[in-house]
Amino acid sequence: MQKVSVIIPTFNRSNFIIEALESIFIQEYFPLEIIIVDDGSTDDTKKVLKPYLDRIQYIYQENKGLGPARNRGIEKATGEYIAFLDSDDRWKPNKLKVQVDLLNVKPNIAVVCTDFVNFSEDGIIFGGQRNWEAYRRYHLSLEGQVFKHKAKLSEFIPNIQSDFKDTFVLWGNIFEYYLWGPLLFISTALFRKKCIEKIYDELFDYNYTHDFYMFARIAQKYPIAFIDKPLVEKRSRIKEKHGQAAQLTSEKHQIPLRLEYLQLTVNLWVKNKTFYKTHKKAVNYRLGGIHSDLAYKYRKIGNYKKAFKHFQKSISYHSFQKRTYFYLMETAIRSLINELFH
Repeated sequence: MQKVSVIIPTFNRSNFIIEALESIFIQEYFPLEIIIVDDGSTDDTKKVLKPYLDRIQYIYQENKGLGPARNRGIEKATGEYIAFLDSDDRWKPNKLKVQVDLLNVKPNIAVVCTDFVNFSEDGIIFGGQRNWEAYRRYHLSLEGQVFKHKAKLSEFIPNIQSDFKDTFVLWGNIFEYYLWGPLLFISTALFRKKCIEKIYDELFDYNYTHDFYMFARIAQKYPIAFIDKPLVEKRSRIKEKHGQAAQLTSEKHQIPLRLEYLQLTVNLWVKNKTFYKTHKKAVNYRLGGIHSDLAYKYRKIGNYKKAFKHFQKSISYHSFQKRTYFYLMETAIRSLINELFH
C-alpha cells in the first residue's frame, strides 16, 4: 500500500530538478504522490517539468520563500507519511523503503532520518557521513548522548536487504540537543503526517528556519530515529560570487535567518519554563552566541546601532572573548557618531 507523499519545493532549479525527480522514480518503494511547489521560478522550471506532468502534481505560486512552499505541499499531501526533497539533491533507490519499513514497525517514532553525503557539480561524492561531522561541530556525541538507544535494523526488519544487515538505527528524545543547532537534514527525513499536522499552524511563523523548527517542535513531543547510513546525496555548489561585495550580500541574507533562530530559541527553550529552569546555563550560552553572531553581522554591514544592541545582549547572557567588549565600545562610539553627523 502506497503511503508516502513526496514534497519538492523549488525556485529556479531547472538545471537540477529533473535529477532530483528521477531519483524518486527509481525508488524501490514508489510514493503515492509527488508534489512539486514552484515558488515563483523565473527560469524554465515549468518547461522542463512538462513531460512529467502526468506523474506529478505541479503547483505554481508567487515567490514567498521556502517555508511557505513547504507548507503548501503539506496542505496538499494525502499520504500517511511525508518526505521532503530539496530540488537539487537526490535519493538512493532504497531510501524510502527502509524508512517506511521502520515506521511501520515502530509506531512511537515520529520521524526517521538517514545520514547523507555531499556531491560536487561534476557528480563526485566527497567527504564522509555529514551528520557525524555536524554533531562533532556542536561537541555532541550522536551515539549514546543525543540518541540514547541503538540496535541493528535487522532486529526490527528481519527480511531487510543485505546492504543493511550491519546497519544500525539510533533513536530517542533529542529535543534538548536541538538547542545547539540543526542536527538533521530535511531531505533525509520521513515524517508521520499526523505529527506535522499537530504543529502545522505554527510553521507559518518561520521561513528561513522552517525545517529546523519542524524538527525541534516534533522532537519536543516524540522520539526521532536515525539510520546510520547515507541514503541521500546533497549537492554542493560553487558560489558564483566572490570578494567583499559577495560577503556583504551574504551577511544581509544571514541576518533574517539568525533573527528567526533567536525567535524560535526563545519560543521553544526559554518560554518552556520547566526546561529553562533545568537548562538555564546552556540556553543562556546559546542565546549569547546568537546575539553575538547577529552583532558581528550587523557590524559588517555598517549598522552599528543594532550591532551595539546585540553585543549588549550577548554579554548579558554570556561573557565571551575580550574582543566582544572592545566591539561593544567601538559600535557604541560609531553609532553615536552616525547619529550626530547624519
